[in-house]
Amino acid sequence: GGSYICSGTLLNNNLNDSTPYLLTANHCISDQTVASTLTTWFQYRALTCNNGTTGEYFPTIGGAALLYTAYGTDSTLLRLNGAISTTTPVLFAGWDSTAPATATNVHSVHHPKGDQQRLSRGSITGYSVRDANPGYFWDSNVTNGTILRVTLTTGLTEGGSSGSGLFKGTDANPQLIGQLYGGSTPGNAVNGSVPACTVPGGTVAMPPNNAYGRFDIAYNKGMSDHLTKGVKGV
Repeated sequence: GGSYICSGTLLNNNLNDSTPYLLTANHCISDQTVASTLTTWFQYRALTCNNGTTGEYFPTIGGAALLYTAYGTDSTLLRLNGAISTTTPVLFAGWDSTAPATATNVHSVHHPKGDQQRLSRGSITGYSVRDANPGYFWDSNVTNGTILRVTLTTGLTEGGSSGSGLFKGTDANPQLIGQLYGGSTPGNAVNGSVPACTVPGGTVAMPPNNAYGRFDIAYNKGMSDHLTKGVKGV
């Protein structure tokens, strides 16, 4: 009897046919009952960068079909049931299904607390495994880790940012490599060693780590069945 907000990313497929595949987090949507209640909003962003004025934004109703979900990578892939109606075309993200390396520069596009679209930047600092207790993550390596640890250097993530896409590559040619599980609460710095961020009312410590589920693992375990039609097994 309630509602909540998460972020998501439209994903392209190898056919470039605009099938409305939406990537979000498993802890946002993990079963068909919830997927059927989904309403998505597109183009909820400022008219220009750092401008608080919001342009027109559009809902897509009708729920979605649950195609793939996994706890370990906190990944869920949906196909929207309703047609996406906007005044300008939406963008379908490209992706990279190879394992991302540490020190890779990344950025994330998200809606903290359901606010206008925001951009955060940082780099991959390591890998983790998600414990059966959702709040625990154990150190791992590129072979076994299902989660990317990302240290942000610009921007914060908040509730509502969950499920948002993590990208590598240039701003002109980004490739999705994961989606957000969550991060440390601002102010919970370890030994004061993380950067500070100026916010209204003062300065807070940046989250030392954010956890993003690995797209390459989810892709190889099942998302490829939908995103590479006619290719798998050839």
